[in-house]
Amino acid sequence: MKVPDRVFYPLSALSVLALIIVSALYWPNKSTAHDPFAAGPETPLVITGDDLGLLVAGPGLSVEKISRDGEIFARSAAGKTPFEGLRSAGVFITLPPEFSRFYAGKTIALTMTLRAADENPAPMALIAYFAVGRKNSPYQSCPLKSQWTPCTLIFTTSALKEGKNVDYVGLWPDMEGLSRFTDLRAIRLEEYKKAPPLSE
Repeated sequence: MKVPDRVFYPLSALSVLALIIVSALYWPNKSTAHDPFAAGPETPLVITGDDLGLLVAGPGLSVEKISRDGEIFARSAAGKTPFEGLRSAGVFITLPPEFSRFYAGKTIALTMTLRAADENPAPMALIAYFAVGRKNSPYQSCPLKSQWTPCTLIFTTSALKEGKNVDYVGLWPDMEGLSRFTDLRAIRLEEYKKAPPLSE
């Protein structure tokens, strides 16, 4: 049976369009990019898995996202101490402006889940919250073990200052700057709220 051209060509075009739509929606290797900042600063910011690719290494440092045995983590090293050369936030994530504004003047809890790497391990790392041009936190030292261990910094940030409201969360993976490795599995940042007192 011969299909008339006026029917065949529109049907062919519709079939091709349907294949393109189905491929775009259901292709197995389709990118499923996730924005960890999408929920806004009112909810805890959690950086894990592929989102660790947002980490940036400052001068004299390195960071690499690793997937091993179904687990994703970031491995970083520092070839200098945090107090020498060009200063930076170490291995860091830049917070969007709305997060910096939200946390300004509040007490924050910054937790990083860390371990000493299985090769050339660092014994100690540092974490900090940076509000450049306003007030940086002191470094929180984090002794590293072979198993994942959370390290938490509690810090009250400074108020907003016109034109200087870009904040960072940073990790210094080897406080002695000997290029030893620290692994990072998760970052959690949230407004710190003290637990209510226990009722008598």
